[in-house]
Amino acid sequence: MPSPDAAQAFLQTQPSPADVKSLAALWEHANATWPRIGLSAVDFFEALGDFSKHEIKEAAALRVADVFLAVACLHNDAAALTHFETAILPRARPVITRLGDRDFQDEALQRLRGHLLLAEGDHVPRLRAYGGRGSLLNWVRSSLVRLALTMKRLDHPAQNAALIDVMPEPGWSAELQFIRLAHREAFAAAFSESLATLDENERAVLRLNLVHKLNIEKIGAIYGVHRATVARWVSRARARLIADVEGRLRTRLSLTPTEYEAMMRSLQENLEVSLQRLISDS
Repeated sequence: MPSPDAAQAFLQTQPSPADVKSLAALWEHANATWPRIGLSAVDFFEALGDFSKHEIKEAAALRVADVFLAVACLHNDAAALTHFETAILPRARPVITRLGDRDFQDEALQRLRGHLLLAEGDHVPRLRAYGGRGSLLNWVRSSLVRLALTMKRLDHPAQNAALIDVMPEPGWSAELQFIRLAHREAFAAAFSESLATLDENERAVLRLNLVHKLNIEKIGAIYGVHRATVARWVSRARARLIADVEGRLRTRLSLTPTEYEAMMRSLQENLEVSLQRLISDS
């Protein structure tokens, strides 16, 4: 169990017995997950405090066991490094199989290993950037994709377009970036199939609104109806499409409720771009 001194260092205050107990639960969970890793409570809580802004309620929401593993790697713990090398990196490799052959993948993994674990000039090991909000494995996968993309030197426009399709979205967490990469074909298929369920009028209205950038007044003039009627058409078509996509994805993807809700929220925020691409081709 961590000492009150370790708790005080984490909280930057005089800890209460309840605070010490809560922190002890986090420490015990991390130790139980990684019994062979010898990371001190002081080192663990120092890193945990950086991630959680010294709030127990925030720390409890982190992937504490993954934070423990990452911090132990940065402290050169042999057991932690062995697990990272034999379990994390090999499971990350599949996300770049579309980007290059085996030699390219080996080089990308070797570079990633150095970037994450070693200080480079004035730069600290990049594993310190892991924030514990998503799983360490998915964070490493996302980091590997970004690194592999920067390694590519492609001149053919079609190849560059293919890379854009797997590029992580700006602002997405590493967790969501990996989910998008892993399931991009399922999402594309669900959107395409759902679009086909709309009637011709719904597809036409969405095409005019999203692809041709016509506002509801101009669309109303085309159809000879009031702008309020067009607004209902657009709203109903979008709602039907989203509901159908959600239904298809629920049956196809093995995601936790939290992952699913976060992904659908992000997809709805980027729905216009997806629809523009699909409808323009339909």
